[in-house]
Amino acid sequence: MLNFYSFVLALATSFFLMPVIIKLATRLNLIDKPGERKVHTQAVPRVGGVAVVISFIFAILLLGPASSPVLKGITTGALIVAMVGLLDDYSSLNPYIKFFGQIVAGSVALAISGLSISQIDILGLYKIDLGWASYPFTLLWIIGITNAVNLMDGLDGLAAGIVSIALFFLGLIGYLQGHLILVFISATLLGSTLGFLKYNAHPASVFMGDVGSYFLGFILSMLTLVGSFKSAAVMALALPITILGLPILDTVWAFSRRILSGKNPFSPDKLHIHHRLMGLGLGHGLTVMFMYGIATFLGMIAVLSVYQYQFKELSLLVVGVSMVFAAFKLVTYIRNRPTLKSLFKKRFSPIPVSIFFSLRLTLFLPLIIRNLIIVALLLNIVVLTHTTIEGIIIGSILVAGLLYLYLTSKTVWYEQFMMFVLFLSGAFIIFTAEQVIDPVFIGTISAEVFSNVLYSLIGFLILFNIVVKQLSGNFLSNPFEFFILLFVISLNILPPSVVQEFHLAAVSIKSIILFLGYRLLLEYHLQRSRRIVYVSFGVILFTIGYSLYLMWVV
Repeated sequence: MLNFYSFVLALATSFFLMPVIIKLATRLNLIDKPGERKVHTQAVPRVGGVAVVISFIFAILLLGPASSPVLKGITTGALIVAMVGLLDDYSSLNPYIKFFGQIVAGSVALAISGLSISQIDILGLYKIDLGWASYPFTLLWIIGITNAVNLMDGLDGLAAGIVSIALFFLGLIGYLQGHLILVFISATLLGSTLGFLKYNAHPASVFMGDVGSYFLGFILSMLTLVGSFKSAAVMALALPITILGLPILDTVWAFSRRILSGKNPFSPDKLHIHHRLMGLGLGHGLTVMFMYGIATFLGMIAVLSVYQYQFKELSLLVVGVSMVFAAFKLVTYIRNRPTLKSLFKKRFSPIPVSIFFSLRLTLFLPLIIRNLIIVALLLNIVVLTHTTIEGIIIGSILVAGLLYLYLTSKTVWYEQFMMFVLFLSGAFIIFTAEQVIDPVFIGTISAEVFSNVLYSLIGFLILFNIVVKQLSGNFLSNPFEFFILLFVISLNILPPSVVQEFHLAAVSIKSIILFLGYRLLLEYHLQRSRRIVYVSFGVILFTIGYSLYLMWVV
């Protein structure tokens, strides 16, 4: 549970620290203004990565193993490269100075941690001992990945999202291989990045800047050196190369293109993969979602290439659902093209049955969904939900977040916080219920069946509301929402023993339904949906109180 504590602590610190960083960056004029190479059209603060750095270091100092040379080396090197990035954000350093700073950071990290790439196993057939070249090869790998993440930071939420996906799969492989320090660092940095991603998703309120991209890229490169990413069928770096396939491909392509054209390889341009996709007309949001999907697919390949017999067909759920959603969004995109829009309107008229549903019913649908969600949340009180001491700590953090929501209900930040905190609270409520729901009965019907039917009904009404109100064009078009769904679905590719023990399949499905319900309510009934904040607050308080009662009184 230490990894989960660190994840939650880093997430909460990053999330609540970000508004302070945004205000400070604005006052100090650390602003990224629109330009010829820029995609954004408005000035945006550009040092959001500072919150990522602070939240990560804070969690490491509080919960990290102080005696670990690997953790010390990675943290020290990351701080050095973050300082280089912050100076670049402030005064635009010469590329060669930045390169030198990265060399220093990498050298310090390798010297303290003792990590290196000493051997490459090619397809299990031939091994190359690097010998004296081990150190410079490893240093080149670190600098390459660091700059790869920096180059990928060209669209709102792109770099942070892809790094988060890579951290999830690196942490999963580390867990399966028993490398605890790899899991700890991955979980902590994932929390810091997700807290930032909420503000960086399109349209971004803040950019991470070089301080953030260098910091994330550097730690990511060092994590690939931790443990033995080896199997009989792949070379030593095959798995990290696969997981980081997108940023590596983009960097190799960018550097090769510039060198062949006689330009400085560090000179910026608008010919990266994401720029090309936007040039095809995919748009900002769809481009980011497409690249998230590719990054997840590559991570799945890396994991399944070694652990396919452990996951079997269950792991295909992630790819399957992602493809269905991508197809849904692609059809929506095609239908909205000016040349085809009129054709679809003529040929695909609304279903005749919909005529029999009055406008009043469609207006009341979100209210019905809201009340059913409240019933689903209150079910936790009926089944006397309780949790462990770890759950009590996490619940207390969520209670603080919900209380913060209440206090900021009349500010511009309210809507920004609401979806994020509500979803985390809802997922916690669902998780705690699934751990105790089996043996409890309501009359002759088990609470598990009642809960499953209730969430299924909520899911059906959400889908019906989307169809009746024709929301397919703008519903769930935000890359951050897509990332959350992708992340929740990916819980099912954890080791089967973990999935079964904590009922993660049911948790992920119900969490997705709850997320879609919240998204729908916030779209149309922002004021009325505040009741869910109060219900969530009460349910979590009850869970904490009843758990303490069982621990100390009973």
